[in-house]
Amino acid sequence: MAFKRKLIIFSFLFTFLAGIIVSKDPIKTVWSISSFGENDFFHRPSDIEVDLKRVLVYVADSGNHRVLVFDFQGKLLKIIGRKGQGPAEFSNPTGIHILKDGGLAVADVDNNRIQILDKAWEFVNSINTKSVKVADMIFKDNEIYAISSFGSSGFSLDIHSE
Repeated sequence: MAFKRKLIIFSFLFTFLAGIIVSKDPIKTVWSISSFGENDFFHRPSDIEVDLKRVLVYVADSGNHRVLVFDFQGKLLKIIGRKGQGPAEFSNPTGIHILKDGGLAVADVDNNRIQILDKAWEFVNSINTKSVKVADMIFKDNEIYAISSFGSSGFSLDIHSE
């Protein structure tokens, strides 16, 4: 079910990222696979998530060590993070998951952690992963299942919100 949902969203976003948007103009390019806006570029984008409730698109821009937030028209709303090891700083963010409360979980692969941000995109918590470099994650009930950057994982971490 989750795979099918991701496949549908990825197909939608592939069309969106390819720059095909129906409007009064025949074709209007908002993003391309490598760039957005006039002076900014993606560098190794690695994950895309769509928040249908908040009408937002999140892109893990791993090569630039940040997460970008766009509206559905392609307008950049927020740049989350920069290269570093502190709260809401990243080193190769590769996976994003939208939490039930509207916050984000970000797989920060080279810092060996998952960072939790609230719906205002402020740092809440960090979950360190000593045994595995987390490339992405799957949430089920109150558990996070880490997907290793090496292609397999048997690790799970329990989290509980207060």
